[in-house]
Parts: sequence; structure tokens; C-alpha cells
Amino acid sequence: MKKAITISTIYLLIALTLQSCAALNKAQREWAANKKGTNYRTDAEKIRDTRDSWIGKKEHQIYAHSYWGAPNSKSSDGLGGKMVTYSRRSTIANPYVVGQFIPVVYITTFYINSSGIIYDLKVRRETL
Repeated sequence: MKKAITISTIYLLIALTLQSCAALNKAQREWAANKKGTNYRTDAEKIRDTRDSWIGKKEHQIYAHSYWGAPNSKSSDGLGGKMVTYSRRSTIANPYVVGQFIPVVYITTFYINSSGIIYDLKVRRETL
């Protein structure tokens, strides 16, 4: 009788383990599928897409855009063009503490040549 209970307990534990592994595997596949979809993009991907969308555009288009508007500063790029800089405050999730957010500032600089064409865009994040 004791052996029968022990063997049936082992079979039950194996079945439960296999079931939980299958559920975990399904959740991992769903997460990977969402990551590949349009819903998930890394910061680097977002910055690259933003950069690519502005290269070759004219300077006045930055100022006319509803998000950018008037810059925080303008300065020379040292090549006859200029650098137009924007600062935006935001928060990011603390990867070490659930539910905690860290204040940051994103500094975006457009590099514009002497013809008024955007030739580069750089973004950096600073923790406040």
C-alpha cells in the first residue's frame, strides 16, 4: 500500500511539473511573439527610427512640428552648421524595484548643415 501511494505521488508530481513547464513555455512563446510585433520596441529602436525619420529634412520642419517646437538651445556645430537641442523630462521604471520610477531627462540634438538640412540626430539620457 505504501509503495502504491509513493508511486502514484511520483506520477502526480511528474504530471504537475510537465503541466507547469508547458504553461511557462507557452507564456515565453507569447512574450517573444509580442516582442517581435509592433507593440514592443527597445529604446535603441525608437531612437534609430526617430533619427532616420529626420535625416534629410529641413530645419524649419523641426520648429513647425507639434512635438519639437522652439528648441532649448542653438549652437554652432563647428562645420558651418548648427546644433539644435531639446530637453524633455520623463521617468523610467527602476529595473531593481517594482513600481519605482526614476526621473530622467532626454537630450535630443539635431545637427543641421549650412544649407539647413538635418544630417544627424543624437539622443542621450541623463538621470536627474
